[in-house]
Amino acid sequence: MAWLFHRKLKTILSLLFLLASLLPVSAAMLCYYAFTSKALLDSNRNSLQSVVLKQGEFINYWIEEREQYIRNLAAEEVLHSLDEMALQTFLERKFPQSLDFSALVMANTEGKTVAASSGPEGIFVGDRDYFLSAVQGRPGQSFISEVLLSRISGRPALIVASPVVSGGQAIGVIFGVVSMGRISRLLSMLDLGQTGEAFLVNNQGFFLTEAKYTQELNQKGLIQGSSVLSLKTALDIEGIWQSQRGTVQYKDYRGQPVLAAYYVMPEMKWALIAKKDVAEILAGAGSHALGLGLLIGLGAALLFLPFFMGMAKGLIEEPLASLAGAARRIAEGELGLTVENSAPASEINSLLQSFNAMSTRLKEYHSRLLGQVDLIETQKAELSYQNEELLRAQTRLLELNRQLEELATTDSLTGLYNRRYAMARLHSEATRALRYGYPVSVIMIDVDLFKQINDRMGHQSGDRVLAEIGSLLSNGVRYSDVVCRFGGEEFLVILAMTGLKEAAQLAERLRERIQNYSFLEDNCHVTISQGIASLETGSEGLPLDLLIEDLLNRADNNLYKAKEKRNHITW
Repeated sequence: MAWLFHRKLKTILSLLFLLASLLPVSAAMLCYYAFTSKALLDSNRNSLQSVVLKQGEFINYWIEEREQYIRNLAAEEVLHSLDEMALQTFLERKFPQSLDFSALVMANTEGKTVAASSGPEGIFVGDRDYFLSAVQGRPGQSFISEVLLSRISGRPALIVASPVVSGGQAIGVIFGVVSMGRISRLLSMLDLGQTGEAFLVNNQGFFLTEAKYTQELNQKGLIQGSSVLSLKTALDIEGIWQSQRGTVQYKDYRGQPVLAAYYVMPEMKWALIAKKDVAEILAGAGSHALGLGLLIGLGAALLFLPFFMGMAKGLIEEPLASLAGAARRIAEGELGLTVENSAPASEINSLLQSFNAMSTRLKEYHSRLLGQVDLIETQKAELSYQNEELLRAQTRLLELNRQLEELATTDSLTGLYNRRYAMARLHSEATRALRYGYPVSVIMIDVDLFKQINDRMGHQSGDRVLAEIGSLLSNGVRYSDVVCRFGGEEFLVILAMTGLKEAAQLAERLRERIQNYSFLEDNCHVTISQGIASLETGSEGLPLDLLIEDLLNRADNNLYKAKEKRNHITW
């Protein structure tokens, strides 16, 4: 009979325990799923936003490189001849070095193409906005079109154009065609998971790069062929253009809920979008919620165990009443409290013994925990102070490093780069020139009769003359050129992507600029002598240090010859 009583009690309690556990377990699972989903979405928002910002900066830099290349081409002397055969040969020769352009094209002022590295000639582009802007532009300017269908290739493309100017008047426009397929491939290399993709849209919402699921859309008959300029995003384009950057959830062109980050580049009239399916983001939240729900359910069941025992008061009323009272007093702070063990049932007897042991251990653990909390608070305060000290030290170190770097590379008198920087920059430019096959030139400059200026007017006046010459040289070169003080009254100008003829033209402008300038409040006139040398293509295979040493020696020898005549240029 006793065995039957214990068996029945255990069955009843197990059943009540199971039924009562379902509610808190379900609630816990739902709460955890909601919390985990929000955390996963927040994390992906941050990562997607970081991706579009970094990729947007990369695309801007990528476009700027191609603008610089077209501007440099526009300055080439051969374009001024308008000789179609010479132009065709020049464009075909330059095309292998053309930084991902699918074609290089020269058009006359009437808007007809007269030469192209590939594709037909005689195509009319005079009605294109990029041509109209370029033909009215100034030397050294570049203009970028919106994404359009190229009349040369018939494919979506981006055009980079620059005016060709001779004698102060535009004689034509040179432009490069960038296939949007190239930009599509750049974006497809981003790691956005299985369902993620990145693409560009214009201010009307049309795709400017190929959509990831173009083939699927074609199979469904939603589009025909390319998605560029035919597929429109479901995003609120007006809202995106107003906020410039941010994240949003919406249903994409497949009807799938996605999380997206966007970054508007207004100067290009497009926005970069990176998106990922919400289902992929939340794929792991359900299994995690189930696992944690089971753990919480176990804890919830233990928490509600006294309540279920109270429901069986006909069986264990008095033992549970004592147990509940003791538990209540412990909750109020009376740690270490024990209950008198007088229960008739072995299960209850065992429960009371376990409770008493737990209460005793709880008091011990509580005492230890208080000690640990005090120790942690002390260590936390010490760590906080140490972190602040480290941050201050790091800030000071960064500032000192910046100052050291500036002192190490800058001439204090003229504010120009010094000889150390000049040698490092020359190594860098020579390496790129040998790799990509373009020339690099240097101009070695010396101030004529500078010792007489020091002897006649004093060293302070001589220093002022050097500083003013440095300013005139720096303001007289192109943006891509580098002017350095090489030592004493010597200066060095490094000209990337520049041959001897172009370098000589720049040297002549610098000579006239110095000759016509009045130094020291019109009390002094100065001239300079210049020696020019160039590292032309075909120098591959020789050690870089020897090439640079030979380049500088040739420039120095030419300078020596020029100084024999003074106010002269030798190359």
